[in-house]
Amino acid sequence: KSYLTVAIAMCGMLVFSVATAAPKMMFMGKDGVAETGKFIVRDEMGNGTNGALLGVPIPAEEKFVKAAASAKVRITDDKFIVTVECPLPTGMTPVKDPKDAWAGDALEVFLQQEPMGQNYFYYAVNYAGKIHTALYHNAVSVNGYNGECSPVVTDFPGGFRYTLTMPLKKTFPKGVPKAGDQFALQICRTGPTACAAKTQSWMPVGTTFHDPTTFGRVFLGSAAEYAAREKAYRDQVAARVA
Repeated sequence: KSYLTVAIAMCGMLVFSVATAAPKMMFMGKDGVAETGKFIVRDEMGNGTNGALLGVPIPAEEKFVKAAASAKVRITDDKFIVTVECPLPTGMTPVKDPKDAWAGDALEVFLQQEPMGQNYFYYAVNYAGKIHTALYHNAVSVNGYNGECSPVVTDFPGGFRYTLTMPLKKTFPKGVPKAGDQFALQICRTGPTACAAKTQSWMPVGTTFHDPTTFGRVFLGSAAEYAAREKAYRDQVAARVA
């Protein structure tokens, strides 16, 4: 069986079902595009009334795992674009709720120009097109921030698609990433059609989505270039110690 159940011990036991093991890093080629592969689908936790004892994981249904979302991120001359494909399990339709950006089926994107730094940007949009953007500093939202994000939600046979477009000057205020740079990213699809636990994500999450230590990395270059850079760094460290 190609579907795995992965237990994540992180501030309590959180369990995810995955179609393929999600990488911790995406590599962005010269075309300016990087891809996540299929998202991790979060398992439901038993509560004593849903068929399992309190805290015992209930594996996500295979229909959700098969329909896991995937994403592409793209850097153009002046834009940062996130596109998320959301297939739907057979018989399900998107949940549209205009109440706020998190109601019904929704998407949340976290972007940090300096991995493990103090600041990160947050974007939420739902299937109804409601949007919320925020700048977080030391896990606290900064008042008055406008991420200038333009969301588009479109349907396709068997699913729907989110496209978020942001100005590079807003997402990367310290300068546009260049070859050899990397930034941190997390993308989460939430809502009733994601799974019983209402969460899919590129990287596993802990007790909160707002945890930069769980964000993945996007490297501007190939896997071989990244490996060569890491080897050169290790060689430099070894030379200093010798």
